[in-house]
Amino acid sequence: MPRFTRICLIGAALAWSTAAGCLAFTDAPLSPPSPLQESHPVQALVNAPDFPRDFAWLNTDQPLSFKGNLKGQVVVMDFWCYCCINCMHVLPDLDYLEKKYADQPVVILGVHSNKYDNEADPANIRAAIQRYTITHPVVVDEKMAIWNHYDVHSWPTLVVVGADGKIIGQVSGEGHRDLLDKTIARALAAGKERRILAEKPLKLAHEGQIRAATGLSFPGKVLADPASNRMVIVDSNHNRVVLATFPDDAGHAKLLDLIGSGANGHDDGDFANASFNRPQGAALTGNVLWIADTENHLIRRADLLKKTVSTVLGTGRQNFDPEAGKSGREQGLNSPWDLAAAGNRLYIANAGQHQLFSMNIMTGMTEVLAGTAREDLADADARNADLAQPSGMSFDAKNQILYFADSETSSVRKLDLKTEKVSTLLGHGLFDFGDHDGDRAHALLQHDLGVALSADGSQLFVADTYNHKIKSIDLATGVARTIAGTGKPGAGAPGPGASLQLFEPASVAAVAADEILIADTNNHRILRLNPRTGAWKEVMIDGLSAPGATTIALDPNAMDAGTPALAAAKELRLNFTIPLPAHEHFTPGAPISLKLTDEKSLLYTATLWAPTEGAPLSALIPPEALGAKPPQLFVTVYYTRCSTGPSAVCTPDKAAWKLAPAYSSGGSDQLTLTR
Repeated sequence: MPRFTRICLIGAALAWSTAAGCLAFTDAPLSPPSPLQESHPVQALVNAPDFPRDFAWLNTDQPLSFKGNLKGQVVVMDFWCYCCINCMHVLPDLDYLEKKYADQPVVILGVHSNKYDNEADPANIRAAIQRYTITHPVVVDEKMAIWNHYDVHSWPTLVVVGADGKIIGQVSGEGHRDLLDKTIARALAAGKERRILAEKPLKLAHEGQIRAATGLSFPGKVLADPASNRMVIVDSNHNRVVLATFPDDAGHAKLLDLIGSGANGHDDGDFANASFNRPQGAALTGNVLWIADTENHLIRRADLLKKTVSTVLGTGRQNFDPEAGKSGREQGLNSPWDLAAAGNRLYIANAGQHQLFSMNIMTGMTEVLAGTAREDLADADARNADLAQPSGMSFDAKNQILYFADSETSSVRKLDLKTEKVSTLLGHGLFDFGDHDGDRAHALLQHDLGVALSADGSQLFVADTYNHKIKSIDLATGVARTIAGTGKPGAGAPGPGASLQLFEPASVAAVAADEILIADTNNHRILRLNPRTGAWKEVMIDGLSAPGATTIALDPNAMDAGTPALAAAKELRLNFTIPLPAHEHFTPGAPISLKLTDEKSLLYTATLWAPTEGAPLSALIPPEALGAKPPQLFVTVYYTRCSTGPSAVCTPDKAAWKLAPAYSSGGSDQLTLTR
């Protein structure tokens, strides 16, 4: 992803100037770090600029400094932003290097230099660290100061610093694992020869994975199939697909089946043994589910009757092939993000190379449907149009139009299959984004990831991901308007007059004029929303749990809350008192989730939000959840807690209680549970 910046020059050297949005140090030469190559000398002359002391560090228990704890370490700095699919492609390489050099003085660290305004919030970056299972420290690059200091021009850029604290070189783009590997090895050897290499690696703590009461983890896609009384959820970070009954009016659904073991892999076979690697999209045709296995760079076929998974397209490795034309396992793919199907055609958002592909379902043959493979926004004949990370898709069978979210241009576009032309409904360019409703000239989105055509074909629902909203576009007038979300991340609380809040929703599915489903991705939940009235419910899937967890969490360490007298057939307010360790607090901007069960089934789940300092943590339990007056109740609250300071490792935790309530008309409508 290109990005061009300027460097501040003062006299004969770069200078520190945060007001101008630039950073540098007085002993640096004018020339930027030279390109990294195998013959590059490891004894460089340029000192690596140190990190500002007041910048926030995530996923580490200590700030890092070249003058302090990084002294004697070989350091690889990854300049990235979490919207960028090219940056995602680098993460497996960094993971490989981390593991290979785990016992040597090598530190991988991320410098998160945001493109979008939404990406500047540390809470949102922390969610991305969780989503992409990043295990190295990340510094929040405020106002791209470090980016400018290092004269970086594009995402991703990798800078290697030797054990002497001097920059060896930098390289931009993806696909440089071998070059980085060789450079690290040479830098280690040089440091050892000069006796400046640290004696041991720097051991840093990192965050564990949060668990949600819903049993989901960053769901990337939801499909509605009410005619067959089922819905499909791509449970992305659990490496599986969830099949459940269609939710009833109260939001209850039952687990039908799981596709995938939950393991990270690419195994075919029966549902229980098949494996995926962070799938994102899917399309349903009868009893066949097509799955975009994004980080395996594969298309998988799940037979819902035979309960088997097979691979139909892709080599299993990331391939850049802008011409396509091959079939089956010979045709390479590049981060397929979503799918749509019609007739004997499967349409593929090949996000990693900014193109749309088509596959003949009968023969497995592929062709490029749209896109030059250049990243930009340019309407034209399909093969000459420029796209930018196409993501969610929706097909209008009546008019033969494929709608898609072109995420890196914050736009919604369409491919007319009859005229073979690409045009833009809403959006302006790679760096044009915001949050405005209105006509095409004025409306703005921010990194939208999902679209869905309404049941009557009159409007398009859009998951405006980085604005934390769902919007609709009137296809007759082109006017966009917000139908859900406040523009700030949160969860909201069901009830009259309550505003729904979302946290980077990635998918929306249209069911009827008065019903849509939403994959509220960073809140780890699915929602059922009436777009006309704003009424909504959180979907609760009975029988679903995280891989390896028991379905009904009867925690053996649950605290006994006794036999409280509760009001019958009334809303119950549950208040929680959860003491945290000294100098810790609930993780800001992170969801907290509640699960309420009896000994047999799920009664209720709710996604809450970290309370402001001093405010109580509470949840409202609707009357119907306790309508059967269960004699035993088990309450579990999942949360994360963070240390205080410029660096923080946030620890997943939970609190659990068991109680045997008595119900009466004179019972209380409030209950406080204390850890």
